[in-house]
Amino acid sequence: MELELELEIVDSRGVKVVFCRGKLVIGKEVEYFKSKIEGLLPEFPNIVLELKGLRRIDSQGVGAIVTLLNKARESGGDVKLASVSQGYVHKVLEVTKMPTVFQIFDDERQAVSAFAKTGT
Repeated sequence: MELELELEIVDSRGVKVVFCRGKLVIGKEVEYFKSKIEGLLPEFPNIVLELKGLRRIDSQGVGAIVTLLNKARESGGDVKLASVSQGYVHKVLEVTKMPTVFQIFDDERQAVSAFAKTGT
């Protein structure tokens, strides 16, 4: 069975921007996400998750994002979300109250700029 999550990691002014495409769901997709993204910490504690290409997320995917946030904060950084579509992923994040936990921006440029303004 093929992996249904693609991650592209780019550097933008010292912030790692992770473009997520596909599904962040229980199983190998969540494990792949954890191994790739958590490996950036503590060297790069400021991370933007760009979610425009994410079609599906489940409770395990939400949990992986929250775990990443906690680890980033332990390393002196933060995680910001960008380009959350108005579809399924947006609904799941709303139902799980993620907008009260994360700063969410219209695009990755705004999220990266927010790090410069806050110092984290």
